[in-house]
Amino acid sequence: MKEHLEESIKLDQEEDMELGEESGNGVPKSLTNKEKFHKTVEKINKSSENDIDQDKLRAFSKNLLKQAEENPEKIYKKLKNFMSHPD
Repeated sequence: MKEHLEESIKLDQEEDMELGEESGNGVPKSLTNKEKFHKTVEKINKSSENDIDQDKLRAFSKNLLKQAEENPEKIYKKLKNFMSHPD
């Protein structure tokens, strides 16, 4: 038991040296400040929106490629019309 305790203390000290006082066990200071918290949430939300948009674009592209394998002329016409009439 004594060896286990000594090893735990040693690891904790090494962690403190490597990470400082914020060892990951507490709430980061950037989240305890209300304004910083809201900015962090806003960044996360924007990042999520970008991920959702990228996922939708990937799904659309995969679907379009699948359709192109089945009927390339039809997809070519769709793309040609889309390129000539961008919204």
